Amino acid sequence: MLSKHNVGIILFVAVWAVLAAMFGYADLTISRAVADPEAGWARVFTAFGEHPAMLLAWAAASLAVRLLRSPGLAWRLLQAACAAVAAAIGAAAVLIAAGRWFGIAPSPALIAVSLALSAAVSWIAQMLLRRLPDEQLEPYRAAVWATLAVIAGELLLVHLLKLAWGRVRFRDLLPDASNFAKWYAPQRVSGHRSFPSAHAANAWTLLCLLMYVPERRKSWSLAALVLAAGWGLATAYSRIVSGAHYASDVLFGSCLTISLFYAAWRFGGWTSRPLRFGPKRSRLLKTR
Repeated sequence: MLSKHNVGIILFVAVWAVLAAMFGYADLTISRAVADPEAGWARVFTAFGEHPAMLLAWAAASLAVRLLRSPGLAWRLLQAACAAVAAAIGAAAVLIAAGRWFGIAPSPALIAVSLALSAAVSWIAQMLLRRLPDEQLEPYRAAVWATLAVIAGELLLVHLLKLAWGRVRFRDLLPDASNFAKWYAPQRVSGHRSFPSAHAANAWTLLCLLMYVPERRKSWSLAALVLAAGWGLATAYSRIVSGAHYASDVLFGSCLTISLFYAAWRFGGWTSRPLRFGPKRSRLLKTR
């Protein structure tokens, strides 16, 4: 008899396959029907749709700095690397928002200000985290590393696929759409980067919030799931409306992150997490 996990995987793959087949046939038709580059709401998600991944990565890196307190040069270097990553991610979030929403081009001065602001916020976060006892933070150790692994994994896979697939975006098609390519026909390295959608992949990283919710807080888990699904679906649809992606692009970007999250959730030890503080430490993700 199939377990509920196996049933869930089968249903997920089946829905993914059916939608992929549908979009392989109807991608261009869907984009022509819904694309509206002037839609203001879509511009909001263009500017901020990817920020959940950056904020989660910043928070996880900040927690990693606090949790890495073992003596030794290697641990100190890893702690410094996590601190640098947190500062860089925070600066990137500021720069991306400034560029996409306010139209401010990156400059040495803006980069310096962004790094300084991010470093200051990261320092404040460390001061606040130091007020919390080790036993309250320790149960989240596995969630921290899993969050960083999910985000790093989806970023790496998405951008490698973008480079290899070379699919032309809907808004960059020729008037006769003669350069349109279906999702299953990679064009190799061409400078075009439509497939898959990084916005959709990054938006769904909000699922990682579930790793931090104590088991007894069912309402919190539901709220986190609704938030992740709502933001993920809205961001994905906005990319079709803006003309930046096809339906298949956002499908594969979304499913890639969902798959990575499920792998971390299923094999990372959260199915029996403690009631009070959150997920138990996974044997696969121990750092000491």
